[in-house]
Amino acid sequence: MSALAYHRMIAQIPLDRAVTRIRAAVTRPGAGHAGFVEVWVNDDRHLVTVYWHGRVPADIQRLFASLRRGIGVRVAPARYSGAQLARAVSRVLHARSGVHVTGAGPLPDGSGIVADVAGPLPGAGAQRLFGAGVAVHLVRVPPAAGNQSCVPNPGDTLSPPARCYDLQAYWGGAVIENVTASEGCSSGFGVHSTIDGKDYMLTAGHCGNVGDTIKNGNETATLGQITHRNLNHDDAMISTLSGNAYYDGPGVLNGDTHNSKIVAGQQPTAIGDWLCVSGSRAGTICSVQVTCLNQVVTTGGFTSTRVAEARFRGGGQTLPGDSGGPLFSLAASNKVTAKGIHKGLWPDCIDGETDDMFQTIDWVSADFSVTVNTG
Repeated sequence: MSALAYHRMIAQIPLDRAVTRIRAAVTRPGAGHAGFVEVWVNDDRHLVTVYWHGRVPADIQRLFASLRRGIGVRVAPARYSGAQLARAVSRVLHARSGVHVTGAGPLPDGSGIVADVAGPLPGAGAQRLFGAGVAVHLVRVPPAAGNQSCVPNPGDTLSPPARCYDLQAYWGGAVIENVTASEGCSSGFGVHSTIDGKDYMLTAGHCGNVGDTIKNGNETATLGQITHRNLNHDDAMISTLSGNAYYDGPGVLNGDTHNSKIVAGQQPTAIGDWLCVSGSRAGTICSVQVTCLNQVVTTGGFTSTRVAEARFRGGGQTLPGDSGGPLFSLAASNKVTAKGIHKGLWPDCIDGETDDMFQTIDWVSADFSVTVNTG
């Protein structure tokens, strides 16, 4: 990554800690807590901005005051409440408008919602077309690209450990092959269950069905079977002996890598966060900035909720086969903090530019009652 990306990720560490405290506070029962809409971070200004609809209750004001001892905290008015935005998203997704809507979600400042449209955009006013009670912004969804396989010639791959030749204990960012369905994806983060104590490897839910057998990239070792899957969040787990690291460097289409970094922990994400994504095909891409949260997306025949999106600010983008790969920010001691699991490419909620679409690690962990392996 660039020096600027490095310094931004280090600067956002205390901001993300503050965001975690804010999200925990507003999700607890309390008068006026429903006014919370979204929270942004700005590492350049060392500032957290909270979008709130209506008056901020006293307990949340006290929290903001305590946080201001170390960082800037700003409250910005949101035009609509979270409940109003959620109702509008549901209405647009289920409206009989004649428009093929494939996704929708709130705009990050609470000023309305975005609707993703496959095919030509309608000429009529979107808010009137869908009968929504809030402002509706339309973006067009590009056609999907085909998958790309691991390096086909074993002589072109690095010796283990490498993305295309991963062995126990398995790392994130490696090629995984669903030999049941002939589908290639990427491994995410190694995790352990808080219920049965076993190890698993995260990946995307569309990478296979429960019971499918997963092998490493050159099919010399079997990770195990997919045992857990939640299509509502497009996440899944493979029962396997997993490690506490991920591959950090070029993807298999650019020479592969032995390099890795250790995972220090996990954390929810905020709008404005700077992240890296490490897919097995495109490799590690940094300067990825979160633009949208809580989107609803329909692709591949199923609908995912709580989807996050992040813009490629520094060039490059993920490739087919990177689904399931890890997203992360930097932590101390040259380690990383787990942030999410890559799902694919999607137009973002701001202006329809191509973004990285991912599931945040807090939702994945809650789905399966797991935490990331650390070292």
